[in-house]
Amino acid sequence: MAAPEHLLVLFSVVIGLGLTELLSSFHNLVHPATRTKWHWLPAFWAINVFISVVFWWWMMSFFGRLEEAPNFFGVVLILLGPVLLYLLATSVLPDITPGDAVDLREFYFQNRRRYFGFGAVYTVVLWIQAPVFHWDVPLSQHLWAAAVLAMMLTLRRA
Repeated sequence: MAAPEHLLVLFSVVIGLGLTELLSSFHNLVHPATRTKWHWLPAFWAINVFISVVFWWWMMSFFGRLEEAPNFFGVVLILLGPVLLYLLATSVLPDITPGDAVDLREFYFQNRRRYFGFGAVYTVVLWIQAPVFHWDVPLSQHLWAAAVLAMMLTLRRA
């Protein structure tokens, strides 16, 4: 197994764990024994995390085209993306067991700082990765990331 493929396995495991956590939390919320008081904000952000995780997995395909792996610090910098996505996936929905009662509005307002903090750090890490690895990122994507970062920081303080 070549070094880039070896990295793909590590990144896939972390991404897969995040997706598993997110789907497991959702499953527990819709379980018939769970008394869930729904609110649109956690559902909206959970969908956002789901899309981000799938997008990151899809973008990992560029590693298969690398001739050699980045150095150790490059691997750590790239790994920060999936790790932060995992933390986002674990913080966006409550960790409950079927049969519990949960109010998603209350959960959102109790946990928004943690979630948006991870989201802000994730956005900054993506900004750092682009020039370090010479990823061709269009200006429109940088502007979108700036808007997302501003939103995350604003909502974190709210």
